[in-house]
Amino acid sequence: MQMPAPGLSLVHQAARASAAKQAAQATLLQQSTAGAARDALVVEKRRLEGIARALGLSRKTTAELVSAYFTNTPVVKP
Repeated sequence: MQMPAPGLSLVHQAARASAAKQAAQATLLQQSTAGAARDALVVEKRRLEGIARALGLSRKTTAELVSAYFTNTPVVKP
């Protein structure tokens, strides 16, 4: 059992522990959300590559199309 810090009541210690727990939970949620977003991008990239492969496009053209898709820039420049 941890001894209370000098000058802190048990109520203050409980509040501090609760705040630390909430901060840790928020960090975990943020990390899992970022991981899910990254996974979704990887799935979308693979889907686009599969479509390009089915169309018989070269690797270079496929890479250009995927890059253009994610950066929202035209592949063919006017």
